Amino acid sequence: MKRALSLFALFAGLMLSSCGDNGSWEPIKMTENMLEVPAGGGIVTTRLLNYPIVEILGLVRDGQSVAPINSTPYMLETTYLKAVLENRILTFTVNATRDTVAHTFALETQNGNAFYTVVVKQAAYKGE
Repeated sequence: MKRALSLFALFAGLMLSSCGDNGSWEPIKMTENMLEVPAGGGIVTTRLLNYPIVEILGLVRDGQSVAPINSTPYMLETTYLKAVLENRILTFTVNATRDTVAHTFALETQNGNAFYTVVVKQAAYKGE
């Protein structure tokens, strides 16, 4: 019984250490929150600064939610891009586009009750 109470106290302490005084979590911080890629696509990264991990919730492209082809809490793949979180590094692999308008992708993330959106802007295709 004494051991169970000790484990409970340890667990409760760990959970509360992530929260602020009012129960809210510290805002998620990353090195970059606005990334840019050319129309030809590319790979861009940002790094988590104050949490070891966040969960990827979803992707919005130009204001419209995008259905994933494949997803886990730490990876999201769509027809437009793939986002992977590993060792505090969030890597975006953006596919090339032939669209003559620029696109804005908003990747929504969460840790506890802290939420964060990373934006990736892809330039418009200007012809060959």
